[in-house]
Amino acid sequence: MKKTKKIAVITMARDDNFFLSRWIAYYGKLFGTENLYILLDGTDQKKPTNAGKSHIEKVEHKQL
Repeated sequence: MKKTKKIAVITMARDDNFFLSRWIAYYGKLFGTENLYILLDGTDQKKPTNAGKSHIEKVEHKQL
């Protein structure tokens, strides 16, 4: 029986649709969008349009 490896590609972003969209395109092509995990810093953040099956979690933004 062949063992399969599991992979997770993780990032965190806030107000960065330009680079986040490119990150999703690049790593989604390499590993599949179902293996992408994105933490959005702030409940006001919008889900990227090219997120596909990415796992997206919005966390409360805290000012330092």
